[in-house]
Amino acid sequence: MRSLYYLILKWVLNAKAALFVMACTIYIMLLYFLSDTLRNPDTEVRLELVIFVVIILVVAIYSLNKITVSEEKYRSLYDCHVDAIITVNLKGKVINLNQQYERFFGYKLEHYENKQWNHFFDPLQQEYLSYYYMEAMRGNSWSLEMNLQHQQGDLIEVHMTFIPMKANDKIVGIYILCKDITEINKNKKEIERLHKHYQLLLNSVTEGIVGVNENGTISFWNRAAENMLGWSSDEALGYPLMEKIGHCQACSISSDDTSKLIICREIQCNLFEGHNLNFNQMTLIRKDRSSFPAILAVSPILQGNGNQTGIVCTFKDITDYKEQEELLRKSDRLAAAGQLAAGVAHEIRNPLTALKGFLQLFPKTNFKEHHYVSIMERELLRIESIVNEFLFIAKPQTTVFKANQIEDILADTIELLKLQAYIGSIRVTMSIKSQQIPSILCDAHQLKQVFINVMKNAIESISNGGEIVIHLEYLIEHHKIKISIKDNGCGIAPDRLEQLGEPFYSTKERGTGLGLMVSYKIIESHGGTISFDSQLHKGTEVQILLPVPTTEAS
Repeated sequence: MRSLYYLILKWVLNAKAALFVMACTIYIMLLYFLSDTLRNPDTEVRLELVIFVVIILVVAIYSLNKITVSEEKYRSLYDCHVDAIITVNLKGKVINLNQQYERFFGYKLEHYENKQWNHFFDPLQQEYLSYYYMEAMRGNSWSLEMNLQHQQGDLIEVHMTFIPMKANDKIVGIYILCKDITEINKNKKEIERLHKHYQLLLNSVTEGIVGVNENGTISFWNRAAENMLGWSSDEALGYPLMEKIGHCQACSISSDDTSKLIICREIQCNLFEGHNLNFNQMTLIRKDRSSFPAILAVSPILQGNGNQTGIVCTFKDITDYKEQEELLRKSDRLAAAGQLAAGVAHEIRNPLTALKGFLQLFPKTNFKEHHYVSIMERELLRIESIVNEFLFIAKPQTTVFKANQIEDILADTIELLKLQAYIGSIRVTMSIKSQQIPSILCDAHQLKQVFINVMKNAIESISNGGEIVIHLEYLIEHHKIKISIKDNGCGIAPDRLEQLGEPFYSTKERGTGLGLMVSYKIIESHGGTISFDSQLHKGTEVQILLPVPTTEAS
């Protein structure tokens, strides 16, 4: 008996369509059992049956209320869905439309109710969509994009999805979802238009532009990069940056493999550190292994929140610029020839006059006057010195850069001039302010020539005893080494400081000015600067700044 009660209760909970009928039947049975109980002496059995019937009635009412709430939720979801929804039964007839469909297309349910689903579409579309409809009837979901017509005649771009509607694992109909993608497609077309526009701009510029994504591989390679490096876009995209533009080296440093690795490593290390890198003079290697001079800049690509998503490299072929620069140098040398000629003639004429006079005296004297020969020898050395300095300016010099410790070069210079300083009662001291001075890439011979020139000037500016103090310091923040050479000599007048470095301008009685001009040229070729600070009768301080490669500094 109780098993029967359980089966009836379970059936009431699941038989949604018959709940109301069941409730009415239970009510009639309740009346019957109550009246029959008065006549039946077995009231206990009758009472149990009455209680069960009451429970069935309560459960039926609860289930009916639950189904009503569920249907309301479903209806709310159906009508408030952002997509237009068409519900089709197994016969292919429209049984429902949601409110969004009415808003999208202007039609109400009455217009389509009990009509075939393909009534929505023109004959060409009907044939095309029949395949997707049949696939949904087989249990497969399908999507496509097409244009549908509004009631007023406007075309709407729609993303349409056919979804099988199932109940108890059986297909009972089809849902057709229509999403208005008119605005989305409009935005996509605008994005595509802007993309093509920017592609056109990037491919129209003369500078090579290379984009690198967060994985370190090339994501963009413009036409100028193709023309300059010889790699097509297809050959470059997806490859690591250093494979395509890593064949580079700093011309201003050297052409050996060591400096090449330093530059490549510097780019690689700073790839995703958010720093801007600039290389003012590099050599880039083409696909065919030929080379050209270039300037290169590396900049981070940052999102609005500051996160780096990649880098962009821009480079420019400066072959024409270098050729023009060389022509300008030649022009400057030719223009300076007239300026130099007068100075050289004047400087050499004085020792030649002395030599000529002594030679004229030789026939009239015996050769016992050895001091004449000494004077002649000194004047010849003077002529040789002037000619050597002149040749250094006029003739391009071959520079060989290697890693050197600047303190060693200064120590060698002090050793060379120690005797001359001792004769003049001048004390030379050197102090190093930093704990460790990194090595630099330089031509040690040329830098020694600069230090000799500056220290000789300092020695000659001190008349009766004095001091020359050399300070060496590493400026970490600027990646530079600072060399300060200070004396307590006669000093230089302010109006003369501006002219230092010009050929044949000198503050010394017998100076040519060529030494400082050469020094300026050497320091400039090393990427450094030289400056003077002086006060009359107090002394002069010469400051030289030389760059340190970033990799050496770190």
